[in-house]
Amino acid sequence: MDRENAQDVLEFLLSFPSMIEEKRTFLLIIDGLGTTNIRLPRNRFTPRIFKTVFPSSTPTFFYTFHSLLPPYKHGYLEWYMRFKNLKEPITIPPWKTVSGKELLLGKDIKKKDVFPFKSLSEILYKKGIRSVYYTPYADSVFTKCTSKGAEIKKILYLSEIFPLENCDFSFIYWPSVDTILHKYFKNESFEAEIRILTFYLKLLWKKIPKNSRLIIMSDHGLTKVKKAYFKIFERCGLKPLCVEASSGTIGGELSHEFMVLSSVGEDKIVICKKCGFSANVEKTGEVAKCPKSVSYTHLRAHETSLHL
Repeated sequence: MDRENAQDVLEFLLSFPSMIEEKRTFLLIIDGLGTTNIRLPRNRFTPRIFKTVFPSSTPTFFYTFHSLLPPYKHGYLEWYMRFKNLKEPITIPPWKTVSGKELLLGKDIKKKDVFPFKSLSEILYKKGIRSVYYTPYADSVFTKCTSKGAEIKKILYLSEIFPLENCDFSFIYWPSVDTILHKYFKNESFEAEIRILTFYLKLLWKKIPKNSRLIIMSDHGLTKVKKAYFKIFERCGLKPLCVEASSGTIGGELSHEFMVLSSVGEDKIVICKKCGFSANVEKTGEVAKCPKSVSYTHLRAHETSLHL
């Protein structure tokens, strides 16, 4: 597999077993970092943007990462999912009910419910490759089910990865940026966290043994996705509008959603005839003035829109 020219993230992930066999590998996943610039030696690091898995949600990616399967094969596609033997919808990968109950492995759910696949760590273990997983969620059901054969280390601070274990594959998951973005978006806390991460990454680069490989991956960096979504909807015979929307509990300043005008819809959107601006009224409120235009008369309200 030509991982150097891989365009799709799945294609890149599938190369991990052979990549780790070649040389000692450190993988650091910084949740929420996106395309934010981290100052690292340019002669040592090559930035890459991959085509993502679809749907582009955190559960989908992590199930694909740990199983090395495309989403249509593993089937774990969204943050909220329903399961046959459970009354409430479940949030994954935390594996808690929407009311907040943490599901117990062996009592409420079985491993085959959480992760009925051979994991990357199991594949490596059977090859005689030692893996260490560093994560704040070492006690979670998901981590326990996806790390067979690996040593799990719980970290509350990124500094706790030091001293580095003498192993073939180090997997480090760090969620601080994502947590800050959901709560504050890109304020001073975010900028400070990026500076702290830059320091730790430079330290990690100095500490890893020679002839090792350091891979830094992140999400929240979606680019050029609007056209892809429009193509999907067109194949379904739909003509949607991409409108500005409220980010709700997810947080952040900018969010979009796709809407189709419908007689059976339940949302209300406003559209400016002059500039084309459109938004869910949850975002704008009941206003007559277009926020992108000087005119007070160009907003047209649609009482019913179907949220895709």
